[in-house]
Amino acid sequence: MKRVSRFFPFIFLFLSLFIDRHLTYLMSGLFHNQFVISSQFFLMMLLFFILHYQKWLVYLFFVSLSFVYDSLYFHSIGISIFLFPILILLGYKWLPLIRDNKLIRGVSLFILMFMFNVGSYFLAVFYQMTSYPFGIFVTYHLLPTLIVNLFFFLFSDFFVKRLHLI
Repeated sequence: MKRVSRFFPFIFLFLSLFIDRHLTYLMSGLFHNQFVISSQFFLMMLLFFILHYQKWLVYLFFVSLSFVYDSLYFHSIGISIFLFPILILLGYKWLPLIRDNKLIRGVSLFILMFMFNVGSYFLAVFYQMTSYPFGIFVTYHLLPTLIVNLFFFLFSDFFVKRLHLI
């Protein structure tokens, strides 16, 4: 059982890519595609890995899985491969702050999600993958995504603490 519990975060990391995709489609369908709400469990797993694993291992897994993330979400390679190392670097810079305080951990996740979504938007504009105006992006994608994922974080934090996984 101990051996399985060591590999569970890595398995869930890979599965979180597909959970994110399906939850994103489900939530967008609930609002009849008026709002585009993206699930960010992959970024929650990034924060978990930053808290519990060595830096080289986090870089290895997230850079390699960013190829899959790019192909699933952006249908081209380059956006998350560029953004994930920056987010990992920031996460390790904040590690002394986020290790002990749940409020700071939630705020740092909020900042990571904001940086990832805004960075993805500007890189997509730079690569001419979208012509979506920034104001509409903020109103119909960024704000609903941040609010829903903040609730996901609070729920998952409660769930993880109840099951004594951390």
